Amino acid sequence: MEILTETLTDEIAKFLIKRGGITEKSWLRWGDKNRLTRSIRYLYLSERGIAVDKMAKEITSEPQFDTYEESEVISEIIDFTETYPNRAALNKYFSKRRKEQKTTVTKSKIDSPFVKSDNTCLIDSLKKELTTTQIIEEMKDLRSDPQSYFGRLLTQTACKKDLFSQSIEEQKKIAESIIQELSVTKKSTILVPVSNIIKPLKNERVYNSSDSKCLIDSLKKELTTTQIIEEMKDLRSNPKSYFGRLLTQTACKKDLLSLPIEEQKKIASSIIKDLTKRKKTRTPPEKPVDIRKGIQRLVLWGLGVVALRKIW
Repeated sequence: MEILTETLTDEIAKFLIKRGGITEKSWLRWGDKNRLTRSIRYLYLSERGIAVDKMAKEITSEPQFDTYEESEVISEIIDFTETYPNRAALNKYFSKRRKEQKTTVTKSKIDSPFVKSDNTCLIDSLKKELTTTQIIEEMKDLRSDPQSYFGRLLTQTACKKDLFSQSIEEQKKIAESIIQELSVTKKSTILVPVSNIIKPLKNERVYNSSDSKCLIDSLKKELTTTQIIEEMKDLRSNPKSYFGRLLTQTACKKDLLSLPIEEQKKIASSIIKDLTKRKKTRTPPEKPVDIRKGIQRLVLWGLGVVALRKIW
């Protein structure tokens, strides 16, 4: 994620997010079932997650943490989920660690400034996932408040120098320089005849109903319809700060979270409307047969037969 791995807790936090959580069966094996809250289950537990002991084994295989016993790491993992049991608490942890790490910038980092080639590397890396407009928007968010920034730039690790290891003022300057560079590039783009761009536009990949269906089907393997609607409401309210179960969905070809902010909001709204409509139009259960009415009808039929026999 966006923090450097300096402590075991940092590694556990990043591991949980990167691997999509842990299995409930494994959590119950190593944790106290009486302390398993709904928010812990919702945020950290997943059918496709990793077992706690396997996670501990992978962490202790890293040279930085090979002095820890697996049992010690297992205990730390369970403690972490209980200490930061919901999304708000987890976000506060990451925010706090970013601030702590940024106040301890070493002289070697100061002596190694972000140069033009580093800008180019970062831009090229971002262009694999984002459009030029999206990159500019991300840089504007970073420039306005680096300390509270929580966006797509945090996952960029392809380049040697980390933008977030620089001082706050330096981050602002770098963001400003990239904004100016990309803005000039957009303005100087050579215009081509409309006839030349009609074909590419037809082939442009957009998020359609089949993509929404794939996402819903994938989510239904872990969440109820009500939970999916709640996730979509969270995304719709603030896509930039969204930090939920949609982040681990990789089963579908098109990634909802890679789209522009406004597009994410529209798709979330359409999925909410679709799922809400389905819930309302479900076929009502058949009414149970009233046995008493059946008996009454049978008695009346019998009395009718007796009356006819007397007439005859």
